[in-house]
Amino acid sequence: MTRINKMNRKLSAEMAAELIKKQISAVTDARIYARPESDDGGRHIVLYIEQAAPDSPLDPLVKENRSALQEYNWRLVLIKVPIGSIKVIADSL
Repeated sequence: MTRINKMNRKLSAEMAAELIKKQISAVTDARIYARPESDDGGRHIVLYIEQAAPDSPLDPLVKENRSALQEYNWRLVLIKVPIGSIKVIADSL
């Protein structure tokens, strides 16, 4: 039988999304969008970052600050998207 571990999260999903949005927007001018989602692995926060070339590496400051949710037991999925995509993603909700 599979043992299921429930994460002891210290923040709600909405608060975690706001926290990562504040952390990342403090170090970059890129347009960002964060929202809670779920998949087969459980709940997590998805952070969309607009970049002119999504294949290019992330800014080192963004890399450093993306671990802000680990102390609150939240997984972060980072997705780099082309410029203009966040408006489409936000409007589709």
